[in-house]
Amino acid sequence: MGMTLFACMDAVSKHLTTSLPIVEILWVRYALFTLFGLLMALSLGGIVSLRTKMLKLQIVRGFAMLGDIALFTLSFRFMQLAEAHAIAAIAPLMVMAFAVPLLGEKVSRRQWMAVSTGLIGVLVIVRPETNLFQPISILPFLATVSFSLYIILTRLVGKYDNLATSVFYTGVIGLIVLTAAAPFYWRTPTAEEGAWLVAASCLGVGAHICVIRGLSLSEASILQPFNYVLLVGAIILGFVVFGSFPNATTVVGALIVIVSGLYAWYLVRVSGS
Repeated sequence: MGMTLFACMDAVSKHLTTSLPIVEILWVRYALFTLFGLLMALSLGGIVSLRTKMLKLQIVRGFAMLGDIALFTLSFRFMQLAEAHAIAAIAPLMVMAFAVPLLGEKVSRRQWMAVSTGLIGVLVIVRPETNLFQPISILPFLATVSFSLYIILTRLVGKYDNLATSVFYTGVIGLIVLTAAAPFYWRTPTAEEGAWLVAASCLGVGAHICVIRGLSLSEASILQPFNYVLLVGAIILGFVVFGSFPNATTVVGALIVIVSGLYAWYLVRVSGS
């Protein structure tokens, strides 16, 4: 359900990028998400939850998430939902690769093969060194790099701060940055645009609630395959709402990335059993 809501949020965001500045779209989303994080922190741990033991890491982590969302939302202005999400599907493999130098985790040779194969899938999608290559396709890849760093940093701060604290700082860091930039890009939305802005924000908060609840009921490693529901949802919504469908090359590349990710997940499950 969380991944489905994220897909719906991205579809609304893509619609809004045709008429509103990216900064404005993100500011409204972050404002509501920060409120959600504040209420969550206060309800779970009181005012103490607003204090962090790792402020510098939380700030960097907040910038990493903002970079991911900003670059990804910007890519929606120029790319299909399915194309952007097909590239972003490399995230679990990228997190695995980053965990080696940043967390000191060990990755087997077969897992590295899965990561390499996943990157080949991304190259199939973006098609560099061909006339079909679009430089804008780099945006979702850079967004995925930023998101992967965010996940790694979340693991690091998780050793010192609780979940509620991290959720709050994820929102407030981005909101501070966007509030400083918003006056330079703000355009008063129409009533319809305002409704879509609120809808996108509510979908995002609902998605986070579902994901947080899911992670409280099961291990993250078990739930990882459900991340690919987001790509399926993006394909369906891209076709139903925008009348676009990924070409054969994108589908092949996405399948390579997904199979590689599922194989890496299987290796982790087997080694941990």
